[in-house]
This record gives sequence, C-alpha cells and structure tokens, in this order.
Amino acid sequence: MSHAHSTESVTFTCADGTPLHGHFVRAQGDATPGLPVLLCPATGVKQHYYLRFVNWLAHQGHDVLVFDYRGIGLSLHGRLKDCKATLAEWGQQDQVAALEWLLARTGQSQALLLGHSAGGQMIGLLP
Repeated sequence: MSHAHSTESVTFTCADGTPLHGHFVRAQGDATPGLPVLLCPATGVKQHYYLRFVNWLAHQGHDVLVFDYRGIGLSLHGRLKDCKATLAEWGQQDQVAALEWLLARTGQSQALLLGHSAGGQMIGLLP
C-alpha cells in the first residue's frame, strides 16, 4: 500500500471490556473536509481488505476508521474455534465502540456509517 505512512494502527475497548483493533487514516490532500467515516466490514472480512478504499476516502477529505470485529483478524484473541462472538455483539458492542472512538478522536458530533454486507445490516443494532 503506497500510503502506509498515513495509516495509524489503533486499539479501542468495547463497553464489555473487549479490545478491538483498527486502522485510522486522517483526511489527506486538498479535498473539502467532510464528516468522518466509520467503515463496518462484512462478516469474516479482515480490515486490511478495505485499506485501499480507506485511503481513497481519506483523499476525498474524510477521516476514516476501519476495524476488525471481535473474533476476526487483529481482534481475534485466542483460537477462532473458541470464539463465541455473535452478530448482535458486533452491532451492539463493536460498532458502538468504534463509532464512539472515531467521534472522540475527530472531535465531531456526527459520522458517516458505511457498511459492507452484514456490516451495513448491523447498523440497525446501534442504540
């Protein structure tokens, strides 16, 4: 990835204490600044799959956070077969923590939520 220098590895914690790992990219270039974007992956898709798109969004003027849900990629703690994560937890815990982290980091009161497949469907579980 050609813009790796602008991609920051981050960790944040869900309300139930589960740590999650993500990547944060600040808006780049001369584009008019827009709202921050939370990119919510599809089931079983690791955050790295989205990094080119994340960088494109950053060049369009958005701060962007992409992350791995509990039990996926960098947020897998222990063995996959021992992971009991549910879609409900991903929506009610993981997406909530990611959104709260993004808003706190950027100082914004709103963000754009962009979901791929189940990542979009779970947005309906946010409080």
